[in-house]
Amino acid sequence: MPSYNFYRQLGVTSINNGLIAYYARLGLTEAELALVLQLEAFFQRGNYFPSNEKIAANTSFSVSDVTLLIQSLLDKGCLSLRQAKDASGKISSRYSLDELYDKLDQYLDQHVQVKDMNGEVLAEAKDSLNNDPMSDLAREFELGRDYQRLVELPAGVVSLDGVTSVTLSFDTTDMESTTLNISNIKAINVPSNYELEILSSIVSGVTLYGPADEIESISADSVVAQIDCQSVNLTVGQQTIPVTIQIPSSTRVFATGSYTVQCEVVAK
Repeated sequence: MPSYNFYRQLGVTSINNGLIAYYARLGLTEAELALVLQLEAFFQRGNYFPSNEKIAANTSFSVSDVTLLIQSLLDKGCLSLRQAKDASGKISSRYSLDELYDKLDQYLDQHVQVKDMNGEVLAEAKDSLNNDPMSDLAREFELGRDYQRLVELPAGVVSLDGVTSVTLSFDTTDMESTTLNISNIKAINVPSNYELEILSSIVSGVTLYGPADEIESISADSVVAQIDCQSVNLTVGQQTIPVTIQIPSSTRVFATGSYTVQCEVVAK
């Protein structure tokens, strides 16, 4: 039976851990991330313009799925199509993920703690590559589901019982969910040197959970999709920006998932 080392001869694709940890914060879906991984694998083998058929052959996507995903990445400003000239002067097309990695750089600069080999913080930020587990739970919450989480102990501390993971359960009795399309989108803390125009007219498919009586009475008009510009590195031009979902009328209803809107940023 061939060993792992045998299969390593097929090559290894290098992917930034920051992208894997924060793709949802950049506005990518799981399907779009899968497409990015496929593009990177082709790029790192020297093929910068793989056909939709070749990409589809490596995935469970159909050719039409790949076409839609590529268009979505282009629309979100995470992928671009460029023209390049070879040594003979022949012009060819090629994809580029530079825009996606620019967005990732901006996010990491603002939200991630960078540490050296000794664990010393080299740059202060609001987040780390170990995503907030409670925030992760909120994004993936489902009724009647249990959640397994690894137990992370400080250096030098060991579990005498050998416990390495825990299972979390939530009492979801009398809870319900609903999905709404939110048109009430607003921005706060816009810097004085920028103007921000929200191009998206709606945030689709927002999933809410809460007590059954409150879920039954809630409407899209009572939900707000909010952009907090203090947590975003604004750049001039069109930009995909994350929104937080707020329900001002309730303290017991909450949203799950990650949502973004398209905006136009103009310097004053």
